[in-house]
Amino acid sequence: MEGLITTTQLNDVAKNGGEILTVNKSRAEKALVVGKNILEAINKAGGLDETLDTRCNKYLVNCRDAKKEMEESRKPITQLFDQIKKEFTNSENDLDIKKDGSVPFIIQSHRNAYVKKLEAEKERQKLEAQKKLDQEKERIEIKTEIESQLSNYVRDHITSRKEKLQETFNDITLETFDAKSKALKGLEPVYHKAHWIDFVPKLEPKHITLDEAGSFTEEIKDKQDFNLIAAIVEGELKAFINELIEKLPSLKNELEELAKANEEEKKKIEDAKKLREDAEKKKIADDAAADKQKKEQDLKVNAEAQKADAVMDNLTAFDAKGPETRSGYEIKILHQAGAVEIFTFWFEREGAKCTIDEIEKKSIGQMKAFCEKSAHKDGDMISSKYLKYEAVYKAVNRK
Repeated sequence: MEGLITTTQLNDVAKNGGEILTVNKSRAEKALVVGKNILEAINKAGGLDETLDTRCNKYLVNCRDAKKEMEESRKPITQLFDQIKKEFTNSENDLDIKKDGSVPFIIQSHRNAYVKKLEAEKERQKLEAQKKLDQEKERIEIKTEIESQLSNYVRDHITSRKEKLQETFNDITLETFDAKSKALKGLEPVYHKAHWIDFVPKLEPKHITLDEAGSFTEEIKDKQDFNLIAAIVEGELKAFINELIEKLPSLKNELEELAKANEEEKKKIEDAKKLREDAEKKKIADDAAADKQKKEQDLKVNAEAQKADAVMDNLTAFDAKGPETRSGYEIKILHQAGAVEIFTFWFEREGAKCTIDEIEKKSIGQMKAFCEKSAHKDGDMISSKYLKYEAVYKAVNRK
C-alpha cells in the first residue's frame, strides 16, 4: 500500500490548485486581449510594418515566457494528478484481462489454450468423419459403377449378337434363302457363363484401395442370379430372331422381284433395301442406348439414396462440452513485403474511401487488424508467401 496519496496532499491540491488555476486563467485572458488588439492593428494597417513587427515579437516572447511560468506553477499539481491517475490505473491493470502478465491475463491464456486444444480435437474428428464419409460414398459410387459397367457389358453383348444376326439376315440371297431360313428357324441362342466370368471393370478409386474396389465385382456378381441374366439375354435374342423369321416371306418376295427386275427397277429395290437395313441397324443401336440410359438413371437414383443414408449414418456427435469460444485469425508478417500486401488489401477495400488525413493516421497494425477481421467475417484472405494466417481461439467469459 506504499506510495498512496495522503489526505494532506489532497487538501493541498484543493487549496493551492484552485488558486493557481485562477491566476493562470486570468493571466491567459489578459494575454489574449493584448493579442486581439495587436491583430486589430495589423488588420487596420493592412499588414505588418517595422513597429508592428517589433510589437508582435515582444508579445510572442511574453506569451512563451508566461506559458513556461504557468506550466512551472501548476506542475506540482498536475504531477500529483498524474500520480493519482497512475495509482488508480495500476490497481485497474492488476485486474485487466488484456494486460500482459496480470493474473487475469494468465488465467485467460490458460482458458484460450484449453479451447484451442478442444477446437483442434473437434477439427481432427471432423476430418476423420469426412474421410470416413468420403470412403463410404466412394464405395457406393464404385459399386454403382461396377453395376453400370456390368450391365453395359451384357447389353453390348446382346447388341453385338443382334447386329450379327441382322447382318446375316441382310446377306441372304435367293440362292441361300432356304438353307439360311432353315438355320434361322432352328437357332436357339445361348448365353455362355464364360462371357459373364470374363467381365473386369475399369476402376480408379481415390479414397479406398484398388484391392477393396476390385473385391466388389465378385460381390455384385454373386448378388445377381446368372441363370436369370442368361434367361433375359437368351429371351431377348430369341425375340429378335422371331422378328427376323417373320420378315422372311417379305424378304423372299423382295429377292424374287430383284431377280426379275431390269437395271432401273433393280436400283430402286436395292436403294429401298439399303434404307431399310440402315433403319434396322439404327433401331438396334437406339434400343441399346435407351436401355443403358434407363439403367444408368435407376442406378443413379439408388446411389443418391444410399449416399444420403451414409451422410446421416456418419454425422459425428461432437462433444459440446467446454467453454463458449470465439474464433478469429491473427496474421504473422514473415517479410517486409507482407506489410505492402496488407496496405494494398486495406486500401482496395477501405482506404480508397478515406481522406488523406485519415490515411495518414492509419498504422500498419490497424490495417492488419482490418485484414484479420475480413478473414474471420467474410473468409477474404491475402494469398501470399510473406504472410501467415493463424487461427486464434478465445474462451468467452460469461455469468
